[in-house]
Amino acid sequence: MVTPNCIIGESVIFNYKLVNSHSKEIELCFQVTDEPHVYEVVRVIDSKVLFFEDHLARLLCSINQLPKTSQNNVSSELLYDGTYKLIKALHLINGNIRIVVSPTLILIHEKEHHYPDTETIKKGVILGEVNIMRDNPNVKSMREDYINNVKKAHEQVFFDSKVFEVVLVNQNHQYTEGSRSNIFFINSNELRTAPDNMVLKGITRKYVIQAAESIGLVINQTCITQQELPHYKAFLSGTSLNILPIYSIGNIQLDSANDQTIQKLLKAYLSIVQDYLSSH
Repeated sequence: MVTPNCIIGESVIFNYKLVNSHSKEIELCFQVTDEPHVYEVVRVIDSKVLFFEDHLARLLCSINQLPKTSQNNVSSELLYDGTYKLIKALHLINGNIRIVVSPTLILIHEKEHHYPDTETIKKGVILGEVNIMRDNPNVKSMREDYINNVKKAHEQVFFDSKVFEVVLVNQNHQYTEGSRSNIFFINSNELRTAPDNMVLKGITRKYVIQAAESIGLVINQTCITQQELPHYKAFLSGTSLNILPIYSIGNIQLDSANDQTIQKLLKAYLSIVQDYLSSH
């Protein structure tokens, strides 16, 4: 599901061709259809796509679950070249790009992004909850009922503020992941996050775990329950978020922003990011 207001910038890549973002050629992308779509959002820093190989590998796994009829010619090389062609055309230094693939079309476009400001990082963010699960956690799909339920859940208000994100809760009252992010919980030197098979295996999540191992944290891939929450600090990870401390989930205050382990972990993660950018 793509709408015209999702697209920013004067150019897009449509079926590997650079076209004007207002051209009639891409109107096919905006038509209401039952055709399944999968997508990937990547972050551009200094005109380089962060962890691009990982994003492409995950996208290709999602594409393999689409119906094969009328399948577009898709390869990591073509998607890589198309993305960098768009970055060059837009003179994009920093921002987000979305790659959308269906059985009949491929669209690569710049999308709006919201990176947390310094004040938000210093205080932490407020989260709500929603009792919903992804059909297939390992595929980034554009399922309309999921999108609508999550959108409604984002209207929740706690501490006089609309929630920044909502965390998915399963039938066992366990926290699994954010609607557009992964979530981690810290207690002493233990880092807990849901098992791989229960969540979208975020690219940032992968490198957060790598950073955690580098500073000696014990990784425990089990969900925590709502009842356990008050005993933990917590943070989100995501393409636009890096590591973002959580102030509260619902009415339960965590005040995670000043946690020294989270601060140390953020420093280790940013070092991995810098190493990647320096080598590409």
